[in-house]
Amino acid sequence: MTEARGMVTGDTYIYATHVVPEEGRSRSIVVVFAPNELSGLKLGDQLRDFFLTNPLASELWLIAPEWAADGLRKVRDSQRLKERLLHAAALDAQRLIVFNSSGAWMQIDEDADGLLTSAVADRVRQDGLRVMFREGHGLMEAHAGLHYAKPSGSHTQHFLRAGPVVARSAHTLFVAAALLPWAASRPHHRICVDTNAIAGVGYALAALQASFGSSTALVPVDSYGGYERLALNPPDPSEQPLILISASTSGSMAASISGEYGIAEGDIMTLFYVGDEPRSPVLCDLTRRKPDDLDEYKIDPIESWSDDCPMCAEGKITIELLGEEFVPESATASSRMLKAVHSSRRLRSFIDVFRGSGAIRVARPTDAQSGYARVMNITLAPLLEDTGHPVQARVMAELKRHLPAQLRWIISLGDPDSNATAELAKTACEEVGLRNVEIVGPGELDEGKKLGGGHAFVVGGTIASGRSVRNISRQLRSLHDDHIHYFLVCAKPRSEAAWDTLVSDLTYGRTAKYYPLHVVWRVETEPDRGEHSPWLLELETLRSVSIELAGRDPEQVPEGTLDAVQGRIEELAAEGAAHDFVLLPASDYGTSSGQALDLNPNFAFWDDRAKKSDELATQDEVFFTMATVLHTFRYSADGRFALFGVPGHGYVLDPLNFGRFNDPIIQACILRAAKGVELDFRSHSDTSQVMADEILHLLSAYADVSRGGAAVEIALSIARGLTDEKSPGALRLRGDDLSRVANMVDEVEPAIAPLLAALLRYIQAVVHRDQVDAAVAPADGD
Repeated sequence: MTEARGMVTGDTYIYATHVVPEEGRSRSIVVVFAPNELSGLKLGDQLRDFFLTNPLASELWLIAPEWAADGLRKVRDSQRLKERLLHAAALDAQRLIVFNSSGAWMQIDEDADGLLTSAVADRVRQDGLRVMFREGHGLMEAHAGLHYAKPSGSHTQHFLRAGPVVARSAHTLFVAAALLPWAASRPHHRICVDTNAIAGVGYALAALQASFGSSTALVPVDSYGGYERLALNPPDPSEQPLILISASTSGSMAASISGEYGIAEGDIMTLFYVGDEPRSPVLCDLTRRKPDDLDEYKIDPIESWSDDCPMCAEGKITIELLGEEFVPESATASSRMLKAVHSSRRLRSFIDVFRGSGAIRVARPTDAQSGYARVMNITLAPLLEDTGHPVQARVMAELKRHLPAQLRWIISLGDPDSNATAELAKTACEEVGLRNVEIVGPGELDEGKKLGGGHAFVVGGTIASGRSVRNISRQLRSLHDDHIHYFLVCAKPRSEAAWDTLVSDLTYGRTAKYYPLHVVWRVETEPDRGEHSPWLLELETLRSVSIELAGRDPEQVPEGTLDAVQGRIEELAAEGAAHDFVLLPASDYGTSSGQALDLNPNFAFWDDRAKKSDELATQDEVFFTMATVLHTFRYSADGRFALFGVPGHGYVLDPLNFGRFNDPIIQACILRAAKGVELDFRSHSDTSQVMADEILHLLSAYADVSRGGAAVEIALSIARGLTDEKSPGALRLRGDDLSRVANMVDEVEPAIAPLLAALLRYIQAVVHRDQVDAAVAPADGD
């Protein structure tokens, strides 16, 4: 999924959608659903943040119950809101919309173009429901080797859960408002839900109806408990109940309630549905019914099997879904190996070009203050300004092939790499005979500079999410009325789907003839920002280690260990860390002869040309490669589940990866780049033991950097997990295996490996405290 289209703050639900009316132009809309009183200042701050990831909006819709119309006008007229919007978005219109007790949407104050028809209102409502469902993780998917058995008895690889989707009050109220047209037309004295997880929707619906004065008392809400308890607690037709079913892929529960208990089909509403054409009412049908429907918030039809399950026949593990809320049973998981196939063709060719150029750079801990927001960065400007450099020659050739003959404006995204690309494009224009071409920066567009006739050529150096180029595209809609061309030197999107969405957004629904886009190099890689930097996580961990050691009796702290910790902290915390900053310290770090980890020949994830380069591989280049390989692994059929599946079910990285990839720098990069539960072996007894054996083997060789050079990184990853239970990707072992590692402290000579010795002493101290706490816990409970 691409950049989030929805945001919730308090009782306010904000989402982006696109409207294509039967007549008139299409438009992108940001919807603010606010059933309670709004603050102009607070909403302005929320919208400022929202427009950073959704910059193409041309309209803002504020929506509330009709009894809150005066509050909407007050917010719209708020000077604070106007100030925020002035700097955040280029809006063509703001609309105030209210809904009545029947759920109908009406625009107040003005409706000059008649855009808000009932069909448009329904489309915008449906988009809001789909966004909250998909971004609220309503679709649960069993990846590689797993499948689900539902309480109904059927087996499937996917199931729907509405509970997490409506956990936020703003989402609950939005669903309740969407139910009003149905509920208002059906007299009822009770609301029954299939699971307590959506009881809030029933209460919100009752409260919303009462707020319009249609009832003096709230309608009671009951749960009949899903399939397992339906027969024990069936709805009573004499109470004229409305039935809310959380989600369905077959409609079988609605059919059962109607056929067996005498409830009219029209009185049964399924909130979220994926399947064949439904027979009873459905609030939000998420089904992709046409293969060419590219809406990524829709879901392909979900197959299920009552008999002869092909997943069982293939030997895939079955996860039983229990209870009315479809909670997965106890965890099962397996381990996976990294393979050469996880180094994509694009990654290998990218490394071939940029290996040894200095362009690939991992952000140092303090880079967040100097503009390097992402963990991994590609710095192009020095190469583009270097006459004769292969990168400059390649980009110049590509520019000459793609410069439009009617070019008038070169528009830079404004960062150093984009500015260098713009200057190179200007030089290319001169060499091919294009005259009267002007470079324009984003600052001039912010000031409203109108661009006259002639084509615009938007150039970017390196982009990731595409936010900056989307923002330029949005501005050009009002400042330029001719063809727009896009030229990007390097794109590193999160995924193929994210790239396809960016291309679609920039072409703005038109043909490539009018909005062509060209990229020189593209590689799908890790999108993390600076706050997730492994080096910031290291800094936080070492500060905890320092506090632990400093609080001890000096006689218990070997000479040089605390100094090694403090020295590393100073390196990490230094403003503008030195160019030769050691990203990955070797096992002897902290001694006068301490080494950084270097790459041995024949790196498995590089092509021969990169392997044979005379340039010594930088730690940045190796980390970039391994982080990208792991990123590809997560999205492959072999991986994914470790991060994106049901918690407790999935894959961890096989400990044998550390034996197969025995180069210490590769091991260090795996430890730094791991995410989620990929190195969490606590629920895997045998695998935890194997991992502990591998760790003991590496720690025993700590004095030989060529074999045990990653010992510091291993100890650091374990210490990070002990310092912060939520720290992503930390190495975690079962208690007895962790004790075995902690007991290695006496095998490490502080004079040879002071930082490693300090980390092991910290691990030993935390393990000892946990053991003491566990021993006294029963006494505390007596």
